[in-house]
Amino acid sequence: MVSLCGKMAPPIFVFCQHGFQPFTIKEAEDILILATSTGRVAEEITFTFVLPHLLKYIEDDSLLIYDETSGHISPRIVDLLGTKLVDGMRIPNDLTSIISPIESFLKKKLLSSVQKSFANWCMKNYEQMLIQYLKKNKRYGIISNRLLAHWVLKACKQITKEDIVQSFSEVGLNSKDRQIIILQEVIPSLFSNRDNITELYKEEDEVSDS
Repeated sequence: MVSLCGKMAPPIFVFCQHGFQPFTIKEAEDILILATSTGRVAEEITFTFVLPHLLKYIEDDSLLIYDETSGHISPRIVDLLGTKLVDGMRIPNDLTSIISPIESFLKKKLLSSVQKSFANWCMKNYEQMLIQYLKKNKRYGIISNRLLAHWVLKACKQITKEDIVQSFSEVGLNSKDRQIIILQEVIPSLFSNRDNITELYKEEDEVSDS
């Protein structure tokens, strides 16, 4: 998760339970490591683990924008967001790669860094790679989840505040334009457990503009 002010929350790793070996990373105690039966994040996982982890890094009275998944908009998740006065706004599935700062901009830098780490590892472990190739092991099982997590953490640390701010600008969410998201026009994609949410933001705009 990244914010408009240029901050990034510690990453969440979700692995498939099949063959998963629990691990920790001492130098990154704030990360969240999960294993599910499918390797995907269902509503129960979002409510129990993912959202509480993210809420530690979200300021009160914020707007959380994320992709449209049924597990993101259940009533109890909306209530959990309301504990910190956080409202949510869904990005339609077919627009995630266009509107999301991570998908449209930061993902390229993250993947590039992970690919370089993988390439360097291959150069140092080419004999093991050859053995795996001869065994037709396309998944390269000698690469552990812990090693993959290290590569991703390294990539995250290379993302600067300027990169994050630029990523929001690239998708049109420029912090200099406070009216870029007109909440009255995005409802019902906006969800909240607060009463009269449209009027609430309308009043705030009128006060701040006066």
